Amino acid sequence: MKRTLLSLVTVALVAVTATAQREKTEAAWDEGKVTIDYGSPKWRNDFAEQMKKTETWRLGNNDPTGLKLTCGLVTASGPIPAGDYKLAMHKTKAGAWDLLVYEGDGFYSKKMKSWAIRPASSSDKAEISDALAITLGDKKTLQVRFGPHNVVYPFQTVKMHKPVEADFARIKTSVNVMAIPCASTITKLGCGSASISPGGSKVTWAMSLTVDGESCSLHFVNDRATLISGGKDAAKANIEQLKKRMENADENGKARFAARIKREEQSIKKLDADAAAMAGYKDKHTVTGKVSARSTPTSTLAFESERIKGGIILIFGCGEKTATFDVSPRSFRARSR
Repeated sequence: MKRTLLSLVTVALVAVTATAQREKTEAAWDEGKVTIDYGSPKWRNDFAEQMKKTETWRLGNNDPTGLKLTCGLVTASGPIPAGDYKLAMHKTKAGAWDLLVYEGDGFYSKKMKSWAIRPASSSDKAEISDALAITLGDKKTLQVRFGPHNVVYPFQTVKMHKPVEADFARIKTSVNVMAIPCASTITKLGCGSASISPGGSKVTWAMSLTVDGESCSLHFVNDRATLISGGKDAAKANIEQLKKRMENADENGKARFAARIKREEQSIKKLDADAAAMAGYKDKHTVTGKVSARSTPTSTLAFESERIKGGIILIFGCGEKTATFDVSPRSFRARSR
C-alpha cells in the first residue's frame, strides 16, 4: 500500500470538530449481524501531509469506532466470538494496513487484546470521498473510503451456537461457543467465551479446546487485568491531551473537552469496578474432560450442554471425536489469601 494511506487514519488524531457526524453501517448475513458506528470527519487535502511516526491509528474521529457482532469472526490472529469490540488500523512491517479488532475501553494501545484482519485489496483512486465512509458489503467485506483511498477487508464469519444461560448462587453464568472449523486433533482452538456477572460487573474468560488422542482439556483465560491496565493508561493519556487542548479553546470548546474528560474519568471508574469484581476469581483455569468416538463426524465444532446440580456438562464435537467436560462455576473462585 502506498504511504499516502497514512492520511486515511491520521485524521482521526488531528480532526476533532463539533459538527462531526456519528455514522452507522450494518449487515445481516446468514451467520449473524455486524454493526459498526464511527465518527465521519470530512476530507481535507492537508491530511495527506499529516504523517506521524507511529504505526497505529483509530479509524474515525471523536469516540472510538465501535463493532458489535452477533456472529463469530475468523482472523489471522485467531477467532473472535460474538460481542462488543472496537476498531483501529495498524501498519505491518510490509507496509500493509491491517484492520484491528480490539477489546478494552478507550482508544487502542498495545496492551489491549486485539485481532488482525488483513486487507483483501487497497488502492488510491482519482475520485475523492468527501468524508470517511465505512461500509459492509453483501459479499462479507468491510470497505474503508476516505479522500482518494480505498481499502477492502474480508470478513470470515461463523455462526454462534445457542448460548448456555444459567444461574449459580444468584450469579448469572453464560457460555458462548462458535461453530468454527475443526478437526479430530486440535490444540488450544479458540472456540468462545464464558462469563459470570457478580455485583453488576462482568468477568469473562476466553475459552479454548484441546483434543489429542484420548485426552482433552478446556482452557479458560481471563486477561482482563492486562486490558484494564492498558485501558486506564490510554484513558489517562487522553485526559492529559484533552486538558492541553482546553487551554486554547473557546468557551464552547472548553465545554466539549470537559464533557469528554468526564467520560474518560467515568471509564476509569468502571475499569476499577471491573478489577474489584475480578479479584475473587482465577485468571486461568483448566478442566480435564473425557474423549469418545462420534457416530457422525463433523467438520465444524458442534456444541451441546446439560445442566446438572452444581455445574454444567459441556459437550464438544470435533471431527470424529466428542469431548465432554463437567464444569463447576465454584472452581473458578480464587483461594482466599
